[in-house]
Amino acid sequence: MESVLLTGLGIVPWIVPVLAFLGLMVAKVCDAPQLQRFGERIFFAALLLVAGATLHTVACNNSYWLIHTSSLAIMTVGAVIR
Repeated sequence: MESVLLTGLGIVPWIVPVLAFLGLMVAKVCDAPQLQRFGERIFFAALLLVAGATLHTVACNNSYWLIHTSSLAIMTVGAVIR
């Protein structure tokens, strides 16, 4: 159900962690405060999407809940290290 919804919206599932990584890199590398805030906003939006997907997979007891939970944990550690 989730993959059908994501495909219907035109969202490729692997693009969310990639956007989160790019957002963290923009926030880390750029010196301009506006670009840093933009990167942080991108990361936070991706973090919310991953949290929602994780909640959905855990609640529905889908077989890939561990992958989503691991992604959420890695993103949380990435935010703390930032």
